[in-house]
Amino acid sequence: MNTEQFRKFTLYLFFLTVIITVTGWILFRTVLTDQYFKGFLFLPFLFFGITIALHIYLIKSSQKEIIKFTPRFMGATGIKMLIYFILILIFLLIDREHAVSFLICFLICYLIYTAFEVISILKYLKLNR
Repeated sequence: MNTEQFRKFTLYLFFLTVIITVTGWILFRTVLTDQYFKGFLFLPFLFFGITIALHIYLIKSSQKEIIKFTPRFMGATGIKMLIYFILILIFLLIDREHAVSFLICFLICYLIYTAFEVISILKYLKLNR
């Protein structure tokens, strides 16, 4: 794994996480005050950690047989979705009052982080093949 590329990926991902966290915090403190839930500040950093772990796995998988990359990518994505589903269920069991706010924030974060992850993997594969 190229450490410079990974460091760049991590730095961009960290900036993305900070931007999402600050933007969400500002929105919840100004426009959406009645929709704020305590778990919001935790959510982007959860996605940060899972995205980093998946990226490391996918980079290592791409360095092996490339023919096996697609099934590994699909498997990793399936496991990631299962983890997210379990986290959603746990949150909804703990705090039903803010379920809609949580689900909307979760969906937005999921879409942003997944797009970032796929674009990063495609760039990595293009540069290293």
